[in-house]
Amino acid sequence: MRYTVEQFKKIIAEEILVVPKRMTIRNFITHYYELLPDFFRENEISDEQFQIFMNNKREFKQSITKEIKIDNIYGRAWLFQGLANANKIYKRPNKEKLESLLPIILKNEKVPEIDEVYDLGDGKYLIDDGCHRIYASYLAGKQTVTCKICGEILSNKL
Repeated sequence: MRYTVEQFKKIIAEEILVVPKRMTIRNFITHYYELLPDFFRENEISDEQFQIFMNNKREFKQSITKEIKIDNIYGRAWLFQGLANANKIYKRPNKEKLESLLPIILKNEKVPEIDEVYDLGDGKYLIDDGCHRIYASYLAGKQTVTCKICGEILSNKL
């Protein structure tokens, strides 16, 4: 059974933050890989819906950088499909990427922005890249990620 994010954050605090010498991030992710919490599975969109969105988008002349609530991010990638499926099909999440991102996020250092994010309206956003950055932020208990909003979806029926 996978951990909840709250359980995972508690383990991070116990295993890494409180006793830093006890376990490195690399060992931590490898050790707990099969128990990593799922992301917001209800935020998955189908490939067909994604194509409809991409065919009904308007690009902004200049992207807008802003903090987006993690639970308002939608997509079609491994992140939204449940990790049991993602591990089997896509070999995701990539342990090495998480192991490099998680310490940066835990130290509140700057993480590259999520590019090519589209506004779906109603506070919802569509991504096609940046899943490891979003997921590592989610695991670390962050509520938001920095995104570059590059356009909006004109036909946004989810």
